[in-house]
Amino acid sequence: MKPVIELGDGYVSILMDFVPESIKKRFRYFKRTMGAWVPGKGRKIQGEMAELFEDKKVVLDDGSCVSKLTTLPGFASRAIKAMAAEGYETLVKDVRTRIPEIQWDAAMYGLRDYQMEIVYKALMSGGGIIAASTGSGKTRMASAIIRGYSHNDMCNRGTPLSVMTCTDKDIAEKNWKDLKYWLPDREVGLIMSGVNQPSQDVQVITTDSLHRIDPDQIGIMIVDEVHTTATENRAAKILAARRALRWGLSATPSGRFDGGDLLTEGLVGPVICEFSYKDGVKSGALVPITVYWLETPEPECGVQYFSTLKTRDACYRQAVTRSRIQNGMTVEILKRIPTEMQSLCIMQLTDQMNRIVGMYPGIRYIHAKTSDAELSKVGQNNLLGISPKERKQIYDDFASGKIRQILSTHVYKQGVNFPDLQVIVCPGGGGSDIAAGQIPGRGSRKIDGKDHAYLIDFWHLWDLRFNSKGKTVAGFVLHDDEKRQAKYNELGFEQIRVKSLDEIPFLRRAT
Repeated sequence: MKPVIELGDGYVSILMDFVPESIKKRFRYFKRTMGAWVPGKGRKIQGEMAELFEDKKVVLDDGSCVSKLTTLPGFASRAIKAMAAEGYETLVKDVRTRIPEIQWDAAMYGLRDYQMEIVYKALMSGGGIIAASTGSGKTRMASAIIRGYSHNDMCNRGTPLSVMTCTDKDIAEKNWKDLKYWLPDREVGLIMSGVNQPSQDVQVITTDSLHRIDPDQIGIMIVDEVHTTATENRAAKILAARRALRWGLSATPSGRFDGGDLLTEGLVGPVICEFSYKDGVKSGALVPITVYWLETPEPECGVQYFSTLKTRDACYRQAVTRSRIQNGMTVEILKRIPTEMQSLCIMQLTDQMNRIVGMYPGIRYIHAKTSDAELSKVGQNNLLGISPKERKQIYDDFASGKIRQILSTHVYKQGVNFPDLQVIVCPGGGGSDIAAGQIPGRGSRKIDGKDHAYLIDFWHLWDLRFNSKGKTVAGFVLHDDEKRQAKYNELGFEQIRVKSLDEIPFLRRAT
C-alpha cells in the first residue's frame, strides 16, 4: 500500500506495510537521569531509551493488515520529512476537527513589524515553538495568536477556551496581568493553587492545574517557557487537550539535561520562527549587553589541593558556593554599583545566598523557600522564609524600581519583567545553556534613559587539571565558565576580561 500520514486530534500516525527502524529512531531519545549520590564519586548519570510512539498491526477496511505507528501531534512535520528522506511517496490525510479561518486584521493589530512577521509564521504553521529572546514581547504575540481566531468560531467548533499555561505561579500571574492588558475586550481568567477565576474565553492556568478545566474545551493552547514542560506528568496534561492548536514560547527552547527536547517538540511542534538577541538589538527592542569577566583568585584551599577533588559538587563548594574569596568579591561589586543602576545578583543555591547575606547584612533577597525552620535545619540562619504574599510584594517593588538591588535564586531566571534592571551579577557559575541564555535577558528591556545593560561574571583561570592522557584541560568550574562564554558569544554580547573591579567603568571607586 502507499504509505499514509494521518493528522488527527491529538495524534499523528504513519500507516504502511512495515515501519522500518530508520523511521522509528526519529521518535525516540536517550532519557538521562541523575543517579544516587556515591561518596567520593558524586552522582552517576544514568539513562534509557524513551520511545515516543506506539507501533502495532491494524486491519484496514479492505481486510489488509498493515503497521500503524502512532506518535505525538507535534511530530507532523517530522513524520513528513522522515518519510520523504527515506524515499517514500506519502499521502497526507488531515482528519482533525475543522480549524476556523484566521482573522488577520485582528491578529496583527498594534504589533511591531518584527512581531507581525513572527505571528504570521506562527499562525500559518498552525502550531510550533516561537524561539524569541527575552524582551521581544512573547506575551503580546501570544495575545495576537488568540485574537487570530474568532471566539465565536471557536465556540461553534466546540472549543471555546484559549489557554495560556506555564509551570510557575509567579509567571502565570504576570501572564494574566499582561493578557488582561493586551486583550481588554476579552474575559481573562486565572487558575492556580490558591486562585480560582475560571473563564469561558481566555484562561491563564498553571500546568499542574490543567486537570481543573475540561481539556476537550480547549481550542488554543499556548505553553509559556515550553522547555520546562517536558516531563511525563505535565506532558500528559498538555496532550489531553487533543483538539487544541498548540504553540510554545521560549527564549531557550532546547538544552534540557534529560534529553527531553524531542518530547517538547512532540507536545507543540518544532521551532517555527526564531528572533535572536541580536535581532532584538537591531530592531531597537532590546539594549546591547556587555559582559565583564572578572578573573577570580585561587581558592583558599590552594590549587594543589583543589586539583585533587574528584567531583563537580566538591569543586563548586570550594571555588564558588562557599568561597569566601568569590563571595567577598561579589559583596564588593554590589556595594560599588551606583544606586541609580538597578542591579540583580542571581545564583542557584540558597547556601551561597546565605553566605553573601552574612557578609552583607541588610541586603534584600528573594528565594522560593517559605519555612524558617527548613532554612535553619541546614544552617542557613542568615535567611528567612518568604511567603507567597511577601514574594509577590518583593517582585512588585523590584519591578517598579522601588527596590534598587536584590539577591535572587533562579526564581528570577525566567518569566519576569524588570524594565529598569541594568546590572546583573552572576556569582553562581553553572554550565546550563538554558540558564545562561535566560538570565542575561533580565536586563534586556529598552526604556527611556536606558541604552545599555551589563553582566558581571567570574572567570576561574586557575582551574586546570590533567586528563587521562596527560593533557591539561579545564576543570569542572572553568569548563562551565567556557560554556557560558560560548553562549554569550552566540547571543552577540560584547565580552571583556578584567583583572580588577577598577577596570569596570560604571562601578564606583573603592573607598
